[in-house]
Amino acid sequence: MPPTADNPAGRLYLLMSQATRLANGNTGSQFPILLNYQPTDTINMHKRFAAVLSAIEETEQLLKTHDREVCDMFISDKASIITFFSLGITAGHDWNQYKTNYLKEPALKTLEFCSLTLSRVFGEKVATTEALTELEKQLNELYASVADSNLDTFLKAKILDGLNDVRNAIHEYRITGVKGVEKAISALGVMAASNADAAADSTDSQWPDIMGRLSKFIDSSNKIFSFWETTHPLREAARKLLAAHNP
Repeated sequence: MPPTADNPAGRLYLLMSQATRLANGNTGSQFPILLNYQPTDTINMHKRFAAVLSAIEETEQLLKTHDREVCDMFISDKASIITFFSLGITAGHDWNQYKTNYLKEPALKTLEFCSLTLSRVFGEKVATTEALTELEKQLNELYASVADSNLDTFLKAKILDGLNDVRNAIHEYRITGVKGVEKAISALGVMAASNADAAADSTDSQWPDIMGRLSKFIDSSNKIFSFWETTHPLREAARKLLAAHNP
C-alpha cells in the first residue's frame, strides 16, 4: 500500500515525492507550487514552512508513542528532511541542483515506512482534491456575502478573519491534514455561536441570513470531515435563530 495523506509522515512523503517530479526554475518558483502559496505572499510562505516543520515534529512524537525502533529510524533522517524544507525558504537556489543536494532517497524511504506504520494506528480522515475545491468555492461565496452585508463592523471583521483562517487551512491541507481544517472551522463555529444572541438582538437585519449561510457551510464541511461534535455549537445556535425568525 503506498503512503497516503492520512498521517503526517505520509503527507511529508507525498510532498517530497512531488518535489522529485518538479523540474527547472528555482526554489522561489517551485516551493510555492509544492506548498500552495503565491510566490509574493511571504506571510503564507512562512506559515507553510512552519506547518511542515510542525508535521516533522508531530511524526516523531507519534512514532515515539507507538514504535521506538521506527522512531529511531525516522530520527536518523530527520535532519535531512528538515534541511530540504528549511533551506527552501531562500528563493535563489537552482531547483534541479537543490534537489540533487538536499532531496535524499533514504529520507523518502524512511518516510514511506513511517507513513505505513502510522496509517495503521493513527490514520486520519482524508478529503479529495475535488471536495476541498468545492468547499473553498462555497467559502468564497460566503465570504463575499458577509463582506457585502450590513453586519456590525466588528462582528463582520471577526467572521471574515475566521473564514480566512479556514481558507488558509484548506490551502495547508496537504501539510496539516484534517486537523488544521477542523480546528479552523471549529473556531469559526464557536465564534459565530458566541455572538449569535448579541447579533440577533441588534439591528443587523441580515444576521439570520448570514447565520444560515454559516450553518450551511459548516454542514458542507461535515459531509467531508464529519466534524459533528466540534461544530455543534454553531449548528444549534443557527437552528434556534432561524426558528425564531421563521415561526
